[in-house]
Amino acid sequence: MLAQVFLRTFAAGLLGCFFWASASAADFALVQDISFGHIIASPYADAIAMDASMGPAVPRNTGSGWSQVSGGRSGRIRYRPDTLGQQVQLLFPAKLDLNNGSGGTLPITSMNTHSTQMLVALDMTDHFLHIGGVLHVLPGASGTYSGTMTISITVLNP
Repeated sequence: MLAQVFLRTFAAGLLGCFFWASASAADFALVQDISFGHIIASPYADAIAMDASMGPAVPRNTGSGWSQVSGGRSGRIRYRPDTLGQQVQLLFPAKLDLNNGSGGTLPITSMNTHSTQMLVALDMTDHFLHIGGVLHVLPGASGTYSGTMTISITVLNP
């Protein structure tokens, strides 16, 4: 175990999403918030990535390797098509700042490349779109961080 004197513990998560979808009767619902879990941060900057581009994912350290991550999971949106062959495209913000309520912020980037970007409904069952990204842990980060984002969804009917 690393020396506690150099570490801070915090949790980072996303408490909500807002959807902007083009005109369609397709239905979207956030069924699982994204959570980067509990992180014991190193005294240096670090990156915690969650690549959900191919399905559910958990966070892992892709930076210096000093920070420890436990728990966490990718976000999940349920999509119910209204037309067979319908295509949905998601666009995430380039950067999202999570806040700890005391003036501290941590950025999440790379959500477009670490999340489901497109899906074609080959049947009329529920489909799931997954949300990931890269959390940039800054030196001295502590507390619980949260935020909300808007996801733009384009629905294309065949």
